[in-house]
Amino acid sequence: MALLLCAATALPASAAGLTHTVARGDTMWKIAVKYQVGCDEVIAANPQIANPDLIYPGQKLNIPQLESTVASYEAEVVRLVNAQRARYGLQPLQENWELSRVARYKSQDMHEALFRPHQSHLRQPLRHDARLWSALPLCR
Repeated sequence: MALLLCAATALPASAAGLTHTVARGDTMWKIAVKYQVGCDEVIAANPQIANPDLIYPGQKLNIPQLESTVASYEAEVVRLVNAQRARYGLQPLQENWELSRVARYKSQDMHEALFRPHQSHLRQPLRHDARLWSALPLCR
């Protein structure tokens, strides 16, 4: 779990993403789906667009890309889960970019709240325990 939280602490979208030239019929949502990123991320990467509901053919949009280390980590999680599923005769799971995106945000929320499953009944943020974090060398 520590590795999961460390990998998700920065909701990673690379500044050096792609550029998309708006074509007739494009919407922010269609563009986001095409590049498998969230619509909110596309909007955030394009502050030059005053109204995201009004984009015009020929405009250039920045398309944020997931950092390769995060993409690799997520692929490894799927691989490990599928290895365990295969041991029990279960069908492999398929990667889903939308579900992965939601999981990234949820992991970030849990990390920021210093969530501990065994203390979730407290319903309040937990204090930072330096001893715990020093025991997690992957998070440094």
